[in-house]
Amino acid sequence: MLYARKINLKNKNDSNVLLFDMVNFGSRILDVGCACGDLSAVLAQEKKCSCVGMEADDEGVQICRKRNIFAEVLQIDLNKFQASDYSRFISSFDVIICGDVLEHLMNPQAVLSELKKLLKPDGYFVVSLPNVAHASTKIGLLFDEWNYGELGILDKTHLRFFEAKSIAEMFANCGLSIAEAGCTLLPEEGFQPHKFSELPPEVADFIMQSPQSKVFQYVFKAKFAKGNLREKNLKVLLSALEGGVCCGGFLFKIKRFLLLKFPSLVKYIQKYRSR
Repeated sequence: MLYARKINLKNKNDSNVLLFDMVNFGSRILDVGCACGDLSAVLAQEKKCSCVGMEADDEGVQICRKRNIFAEVLQIDLNKFQASDYSRFISSFDVIICGDVLEHLMNPQAVLSELKKLLKPDGYFVVSLPNVAHASTKIGLLFDEWNYGELGILDKTHLRFFEAKSIAEMFANCGLSIAEAGCTLLPEEGFQPHKFSELPPEVADFIMQSPQSKVFQYVFKAKFAKGNLREKNLKVLLSALEGGVCCGGFLFKIKRFLLLKFPSLVKYIQKYRSR
């Protein structure tokens, strides 16, 4: 699916806004999985960043090339990406953005290891990843269900799933230290069909005792480092749970209803927004 996003920089419960905030003014950026180029467009306009895009989708590549945002847009299947094929970009980027990208890959750790070769020695990644330990997925499993959808944590295009510990470990294995983290939040029922009212009260209370049950996406900055990084990475990620404002309310309920009752509408909405 082609993703298009209208970015409101005042909305701090938007992963794109958190990613934007972590990028320094005037950075040279590689936007991996740039989709329709929405985040790079804001970075170019507001922070005078120079952007190179990577995207696999044919339509996304064409849209990005027409928008006059990127110095270059590369059409790449990341599952086959080798940094050696792009030697002109070795050690050349200040920031590599992976916004909701790694979960779509067969071997995200291997891709990270290749992508980091394109960073300058003092460069860093900014990353967003959905949290499979959200309450909505826990509820589904209690009813013996794993319901893929058109978007969200169980987006049907997701190949890999993460929570805080597995994120911390993957980045540690790649020699990357998580230096700063935030998160977006989602009401406990998310975009899944079951409601908390279907659970025994004590089970619902147990699920919500974990702050991670509220996290939709982890958003963080990661840079080169050495040593045993797993516990440090986890500590920084979990520190992100102390803040954040959830996006509940009437509009969320409408969106959830439409996604569950009329999932095919999402495709048409995304197509319209990308034009």
